[in-house]
Parts: sequence; C-alpha cells; structure tokens
Amino acid sequence: AYGAGNEAEFFAVATEAFFEKPLQMETDEPALYAALMGYYGQDTAARLRAAQHTEARTQPLPEADEAK
Repeated sequence: AYGAGNEAEFFAVATEAFFEKPLQMETDEPALYAALMGYYGQDTAARLRAAQHTEARTQPLPEADEAK
C-alpha cells in the first residue's frame, strides 16, 4: 500500500523493488518489471540469477572426511 498515494511514490517504491527484490517483482508483477527493465536498461533478475549461479559453483565441496 505504501507508494499507492501518488505517482512519484509509486515509482520510487517500484524502483526500490526492481533493484532489491528483482526475482519477486519479475514473478509477481511481470509487466511492471518489464517496464522498469526497459526504463533502466537492466535486467536485474537475470543479473541476480547469474550471480547466484556463480556463487553456487564456487562454493567448496565438503571433504569426505568432514562428512563422517
């Protein structure tokens, strides 16, 4: 409900979500996400997915001795 009062507040709240919770926004509000992606020229959800994928690949595997 915050940000529903006027257009400037809505834009500010939507922008915050676009950068801070892009996966949720892409799922819950795909049209708004697409509009902001075009406006900012960035796909923040894709960037976050790539970062998460890279982070998962760089985590060391547990040693066999440590698993026992």
